[in-house]
Amino acid sequence: MTRPSSPLARGMAVFNAILVPIAACSLYMVYLGATRDSSLLLTVGALFTAISPFLAYAITRRILAKLFSV
Repeated sequence: MTRPSSPLARGMAVFNAILVPIAACSLYMVYLGATRDSSLLLTVGALFTAISPFLAYAITRRILAKLFSV
């Protein structure tokens, strides 16, 4: 028998599903910037890596607000 998941667990699952691709793309941008001597790509990748948790939080909050609004 499965236990129903709590709203926090569902929210964290959505948050992680959004955060992982954003962070992976950001780190790949950092890698490309470092290997190709592109300081612009390196800087933008580092910036996106730093703000990816906040961006994922904002997107998750918007999605959950739309899903659970009555």
